[in-house]
Order: sequence, then C-alpha cells, then structure tokens
Amino acid sequence: MNKIRFFLICLIPLQWIVIVWVSKHPEWIETYYSERFYTFIYKSHKFFFENLTFSFGDVLYGLSILTIILSVIQSIKKRKFFFKSFLKNGLAIISFISLVFYLSWGLNYYRLPLHKTLNYSSIYNENQLTNTFQKLIEISNSLHQNLSEADSLALQIPYSKQKL
Repeated sequence: MNKIRFFLICLIPLQWIVIVWVSKHPEWIETYYSERFYTFIYKSHKFFFENLTFSFGDVLYGLSILTIILSVIQSIKKRKFFFKSFLKNGLAIISFISLVFYLSWGLNYYRLPLHKTLNYSSIYNENQLTNTFQKLIEISNSLHQNLSEADSLALQIPYSKQKL
C-alpha cells in the first residue's frame, strides 16, 4: 500500500507537466484523445453504467466523502492523527482523482475550439449578435404560435416521447 501511495504522489508533478504540455497542443488531443481514447472510454462507461437508474458517480462521491469523514473521526478517537500520514493519504487521493478525471473526461477541455474545427469566423460585433438573437426569437415565437394560440402558457403536447 505504501508503494502505491508513493507512486501516486510521485505522479503529481508528472501529471502537471503532461497537462501543461497537452494544453499547448490541442491538435494532439483532437487526434489521439478525443477521436480514439475517449471513444473507448465512452463506450466502456456506456456498457457498464447505461442501465443504472441512478448516478454512479454521485454514489462514489458520497462514499468517498463518508470514508474521509469516518477515517478522520476514527483517527481522532484513537489519538493517532498524524499529520504526515494524513498528508500522504491526502496527496495520494488527490493524485488518483486527478488522474482519473483527466483520463476519463478532463482533457476534453483542451480540445480545439469549435469555431476552428468548423472553420467559422469567431469575430462578430454586438449588432450581428443582436440581429441573430432577434431572428431566433421571431422563429421561436412563430413555431410556438403554430403549436398553440396562447403565447404565455406552456405547450401541452399530447404525444409520448416515443411517438415524437
């Protein structure tokens, strides 16, 4: 157990270096992580957790918090609350959580921006933005009017999700 803790703590600087490097190379993330590795992660998560009716991640968060609280209470009761071991355990846990987060989702934050991927111009002025929103509001109101005469009431759609 001590070897695993030591290994996880030693991974902290390496994780930081990799994240700094990756943040400067979004093309790499787009090519290797998002299109290859992440699709595998997504499919495996979907296979294992698709049929659960609750959030498995929330259960893990809750159990983790409960475990931390119980271990602190237990160490205080035994009067064996050593700062050094608490720091080692805490750093190992932080390293593990960070590693899992960045591998399973976090690297997607460093992808190429969508306007570059789709070759759109991201330069616009306030007038263009206002005109676009005005058009969207008019289209939305027109669609709402076609579905219902009442403009301030929520729509009641008589069809099931399956039928829609």
